[in-house]
Amino acid sequence: VLAPNTTDDDARPTTYNTGPQGAKGAFLVLQAIGRTTSRWERPIGELDDVDASRTTLVLAAPLYSPADQQVIAIAVKRFLEHGGHVLTTGMAGALLLPGGKVGSPTIFLAECHTTPGEGPLAAAGKVPMVDAGAWEGKDKAEVAHRCGQDAVVVRLPVGRGEAVWWSSAMPLTNAELKTDADLRLLLLSVGDGRTVLWDESLHEAVPGLWDAAHGLPLWWLIAQRSEERRVGKECRSR
Repeated sequence: VLAPNTTDDDARPTTYNTGPQGAKGAFLVLQAIGRTTSRWERPIGELDDVDASRTTLVLAAPLYSPADQQVIAIAVKRFLEHGGHVLTTGMAGALLLPGGKVGSPTIFLAECHTTPGEGPLAAAGKVPMVDAGAWEGKDKAEVAHRCGQDAVVVRLPVGRGEAVWWSSAMPLTNAELKTDADLRLLLLSVGDGRTVLWDESLHEAVPGLWDAAHGLPLWWLIAQRSEERRVGKECRSR
């Protein structure tokens, strides 16, 4: 019960997941090439105990409740401002970055091969990527890769640190990391000479619901439904 076996349909890109969509392969690859890599299973708010200037935090498709979003985002921003480096993915990952926002994709394909754009991350070449949404953040970001017109890999400075966002975690999954472009993008995104912390604290919140819904953001739907009921009650009371 505490440590269930992963299955082929487990959509969580955790470092414990050995299925196609897991990230255990990426975790082991970094260790194999000599990178200091470990799992972070404490609350994100405790990142103040980490030397941010020497650390990259990986938040691959994080899962959290709307009520916790602001607290987590503040902790991530503080980590970045102290010189930390963050790699995060998906809509939930974007919302943890300052000014982060994702719009609907303009192309509806299972995956695309990205068109490289600006900056060092473009050196990865054409990367297979699911266009799960286009970056529409408030602050200007360097667009490293696009699917059509959609910005699917961006890099942005925050304080003394830097954040990298991917539209999906696909390039670091067990099924995809076998390609050279995926590995190059991962290595470029985590940066050189830094300890890599793979966050697991935001993957264990509601694993049963996550698995049952095959990745649907249930907490967001539940919160939205609760708000609708609250508003409805207020209207009836008036």
